[in-house]
Amino acid sequence: MAAQDHNNDHANVVDLYGSERSRARRDSSIRPRVTTVEPGDLSGTKNQNPEGMPLRELVLEDWRTHDSDPSQLGFWALAVHRFGNWRMGVENPKVRAGLSAAYKALYQGVTIATGIDLPYSTKIGRRVRFWHHGGTVISARAVGDDVVFRHNTTVGVARTDAPVNDKPVIGNRVDVGVGAAILGPIEVADDSAIGANAVVVKTNLPGEVLVGIPARPLKKKQR
Repeated sequence: MAAQDHNNDHANVVDLYGSERSRARRDSSIRPRVTTVEPGDLSGTKNQNPEGMPLRELVLEDWRTHDSDPSQLGFWALAVHRFGNWRMGVENPKVRAGLSAAYKALYQGVTIATGIDLPYSTKIGRRVRFWHHGGTVISARAVGDDVVFRHNTTVGVARTDAPVNDKPVIGNRVDVGVGAAILGPIEVADDSAIGANAVVVKTNLPGEVLVGIPARPLKKKQR
């Protein structure tokens, strides 16, 4: 019975993802946005750090966001991510090549050490916080400001044969619970909260609390 329930849940997620992907493509020109966060460029050819902040100030803000505590491993994952984006703005190709080699080594090292896989092609906003580390993959089109992630979170495509751009946009001030999965070409609305182990495959409305597999709105988040 448990195995049957698990299979039914999986089928529901796949069916919802497929219908949501078709709906998103069909209605993209008329569907209202649920977040002010703009999708990033997944090509990895641009510096997508927040505009108007030098690298040093951005890293210092991330340091303060993580309580100025060197044991907060999320800070180190973010610092390498910021560096990876910053070096794309270096015009001298020889210098950038050296910085790219350094970034690749740092990225591999920090991913292994922290258990947080955060590729630089994912556009990340300001004051993003990783409360816990381990088993975390953040491969989104964009993540907004003041977003909280916890361990064992997966953000990315819903299945291996999906187009590379079929990734989520996570809005501002979103609180992501432990073990959550956010999958497919959807938007997580501003001020949302995602419950532990929820599987989000559908765009929601601002301020909703999402729980379950597949995730459904429970109530408005208390602000």
